[in-house]
Amino acid sequence: MVRKLLFVGFTLLFLIFLLSNFAQTTSGNNREIKNALDSHDYKKADSLLNATISHFLADGNLDTIPSYLPLIGRLAKEVSGPDKAASNIFAQIKILETRKASAILLMNSYRIAADYFSEIGQHQYSYQASADALKNARKQFAETDLEIARCEYNLGASAIRSGNSSASGEHHRHAMAIREANKKTDPEDLFLSLNAMGAAYWNESKYDSAKIYYDKALTTLKLLPENSLNKFVRPASIYNNLAAIYSSDGKVSDAIKAMETTISNYQQFLAINEPHPKKQSSMQALFEAIDNLAGVYREVGDYGKAGELLHYSYKQKLTRLDSSHSGIFISEILLGQHYNSIREYDTAIHYLTMGISKLEKVGGYGFWAGDAYYNLAMIHYNIHDKKKAGEYYAISEKIYEDAYQGQYDNIYLGFLRTASQYYAWNNQTQKALDRAERAYSYLLKTAGSKSIQTYYQLLNIAEIHFIAKNYAKAIISSRDAVRIVNEKLKDGNTALDSARIDIFKPKAILIDCKAQYELRPERDTAFLKAISAQLQEGLDVLERRKVLIDDPASLNILIADHVPLIEFAKKIELELYQTNGVAAHFDRFINLHESALYNRIRSRLDKEEAIRFSRVPDSVQQQESKLKAAIPASLQGEKQDGDIMQDYVLAVKAWNNHLQMVRKNYPAYYNMRYASIVRTLPELRASIPNGSTLVRYFFCDSLLVALVADKTQQKIIQLDHRDLQSTIHTVLTNTTNEKKQLPALHELYQRLWKPLAPFITNKKVMIVPDGVLYNLSFDMLAVSAVSSYKELASKSLLAQYSFSYHYSLFMLGAGRDSLDANRNYVAFAPGFSDQVKDKYLAAHQKDSLNLDYRYLQLLPQPNTHELTKNLQQLIGGDVFLDDRSTGKSFIENAGGHKIIHIGTHARFDNVNPEQSGLIFAKNNIEKKEDNEVLLTQIYNCDMQSELTLLTACESGKLGYQDGEGMVSLAHAFNYAGSKHILTALWKIDEESSSRITRFFVQNLKEGQPTDEALQNAKLRYLREAEGRLKAPAYWAGLVMIGEPVTINLDSPANYWYWIAAIIAIIGIVLAIRKKRK
Repeated sequence: MVRKLLFVGFTLLFLIFLLSNFAQTTSGNNREIKNALDSHDYKKADSLLNATISHFLADGNLDTIPSYLPLIGRLAKEVSGPDKAASNIFAQIKILETRKASAILLMNSYRIAADYFSEIGQHQYSYQASADALKNARKQFAETDLEIARCEYNLGASAIRSGNSSASGEHHRHAMAIREANKKTDPEDLFLSLNAMGAAYWNESKYDSAKIYYDKALTTLKLLPENSLNKFVRPASIYNNLAAIYSSDGKVSDAIKAMETTISNYQQFLAINEPHPKKQSSMQALFEAIDNLAGVYREVGDYGKAGELLHYSYKQKLTRLDSSHSGIFISEILLGQHYNSIREYDTAIHYLTMGISKLEKVGGYGFWAGDAYYNLAMIHYNIHDKKKAGEYYAISEKIYEDAYQGQYDNIYLGFLRTASQYYAWNNQTQKALDRAERAYSYLLKTAGSKSIQTYYQLLNIAEIHFIAKNYAKAIISSRDAVRIVNEKLKDGNTALDSARIDIFKPKAILIDCKAQYELRPERDTAFLKAISAQLQEGLDVLERRKVLIDDPASLNILIADHVPLIEFAKKIELELYQTNGVAAHFDRFINLHESALYNRIRSRLDKEEAIRFSRVPDSVQQQESKLKAAIPASLQGEKQDGDIMQDYVLAVKAWNNHLQMVRKNYPAYYNMRYASIVRTLPELRASIPNGSTLVRYFFCDSLLVALVADKTQQKIIQLDHRDLQSTIHTVLTNTTNEKKQLPALHELYQRLWKPLAPFITNKKVMIVPDGVLYNLSFDMLAVSAVSSYKELASKSLLAQYSFSYHYSLFMLGAGRDSLDANRNYVAFAPGFSDQVKDKYLAAHQKDSLNLDYRYLQLLPQPNTHELTKNLQQLIGGDVFLDDRSTGKSFIENAGGHKIIHIGTHARFDNVNPEQSGLIFAKNNIEKKEDNEVLLTQIYNCDMQSELTLLTACESGKLGYQDGEGMVSLAHAFNYAGSKHILTALWKIDEESSSRITRFFVQNLKEGQPTDEALQNAKLRYLREAEGRLKAPAYWAGLVMIGEPVTINLDSPANYWYWIAAIIAIIGIVLAIRKKRK
């Protein structure tokens, strides 16, 4: 869950009245002091302040001094920081106390101080000052007086800002009780208390009560004078708070609408060209509203929009708020939470530690500190550091308990769910259940039995019981959770609301099914079919949700979050096949697996509006986008059910008519994006080339199986994958350590290949990996125990097989059409030399702010630079070097060659595969991003070629959506017309990759097919390399994607021979004619 920043009208409004009393007598001195501060003449400002305060003290004019407190604070803060500001302000008020100032004067002084502290984000000092104001108020007024209510209100506002929700609620209840009982209460004060009470009930997860108070506040607001404050600012705070209610209740459309209203109101207020004491606090509130809108998007799974909004808000705060302002570290904690959500753990830790460092210097802010440590706990658990995770869970739980004092908000409830899961997996079942049931009991009392929060806790209890093998109890709790969702579905106002609520069901369905499965050791066909049908209900929910997400990264994470559901569904289909032998179940198993990958690619294309596809007119694509957007739009808005369904049916009909047209007129495009991707195993076997064996690995729930197939036979083999990721990690991280790496390579052979070997009857092998296996090059596996890298030349799979790779069974047979290309080769090699970068620096020496420092840090590629020239001599063609090798030149010149050589840096991104791309040279005038060609642009390029050489890649993160970036990049190149790709699984040494690539192209020129050409190039490299250069890190990472093919390369020497001969003949003829004359 995401913390909502609730607004309670924090800036203390009485300041407006107080300052007006002092305006006439102090405006001149104030102005002069402010001018000195504005010009950073602190000596003059200090001198003026001392003289002015001394004069007032000497005259006994104590009433005037409080108006100077913000100036005293500003001077001290700008010179020595916020702590010194607080010290000086409190010291000045103490002087007033020693001069026997009245209790009312002291009360107002502390109020002014509290207001100043809130504006600079030092809410702990604001609370202290507000407490002193109350202390003095009690000396003058009865406990039921409205002045006491005002003090209590201010304390509540300060407490919530400094992270003490329990204290905040108590103060606001006291204020509310006084104001409701007193008929003289100003409507403005009543409005403020009603809003604050809504926030108090929100923090206690009493959402129905919170909404009642917010609605009352809106009603009271109509009684206030019509001015900019009441027209824009106060409604904004209410709508912000209502958005939190809507979001928690699953009404996302209402939440987004409310937040957009909030932001619009603040923007309109800030745009008014007149000074106003609420301008500064409204600017802060605007940033918080943007953070809250990001939170709504994050909860619905739209991480792209969430990240953009959080970064925008953070940059604005850095520019417009003081560096010590609490808004800065709050943004850093929010960004840490965001990056944790998208599995960017290093970045998440960076922001969280920055935020914690700033927060702990200030003190207080309990729930923000709790949030930060909570996220650190989750991160360290996910990176398998359980000890640190446990430490952070303990720290965060202690902070939360101190801050909430027996209350529970959505964040604390989320923490209790996650922490209890941690304890359950670490064999502390009772500790886990204590926390889960405590939260559940609290919610039953406060939110009732039908809230989404109650669902979460029931689901959590079900998961804990499942982990503890209490399967019967897990079934009961999971089914209770589904009933809550079904009740909530009746309350959704739009399809988006329903999708937001419906998405909770799959996890509950999964627990129910898995618990049933575990309770039945003897599982017959009827039972397995019933489980399959129940799982299908959960899969159908995912399909409905996809339609309503318009961000590709969010869609990727949606699918990743529900991988356990898909994996268990695959397991059931596989078991059905093994039980009754019906081929349809294995077909469904394959299609569930392949569809998950292929649908992710298609869905990213659906959601990326900027993509244009070659060979399809723009007008067709624009119409397609319009028709597609009309389908979810038809389900939005306040319409009668009949009208909604009529609009929906018409939108779907228009879309289907469009698909029929595309299928007829643009078949390649239709097949790539929309054609059925369901294929049977016989169809797949028919696609395997003659003389080749297919090996397709499948991770399935707790299993790893391999399909070995060729034209004549097929075999399904279950493999041992215990600690597989750890073993692969050993291989990939101990790149030159023979003692650690070589035993791991032999272990992988025994587990991944040896069980398959008897059924592999061909020397040509096509591998389709899965999961972490995308990071593994199979030709480096050692077939026997070896003690040195030298032995791999004869004792590895490389010596026995020629490998090629594919990313999906559904792509078998693609790319077999003949290519009409009469040019051999084109290369793009920016080189990234110092000379190229110096030209760029020289062109931007007056604009250092916008320099692309990432570009300047790219490693030079001198060997690739030289390789392209050598290959040009070998097979002819065009070469674009240095600053001629730009993204523009690549797009314009790549197509129509048998081989396209992209000798530049490239990257794979597993979380956001559409951000994978190629990096070219800058032409010294382009914008920061214009030297990159992203995956989304490649679809619209002409990449017609037999082979693309792309050997300088950086892979995605090991362990999360492994292979996503590589798969997406390969898919884009395939569609753009490149049939085969030579690429790298990891960042490989440039010199060794250049040598292997040169040997490879030489072998192609001699007529070897692509797989054998690469095999022989690697073997030659191993024969010639010395010492550590024989390590697999230097050669094994290069792999061929696509079915083997022989590329007919014309020899450039023939052209020069004939040209020279023709010139010689012409010369001879001319000479003879001249002689005759």
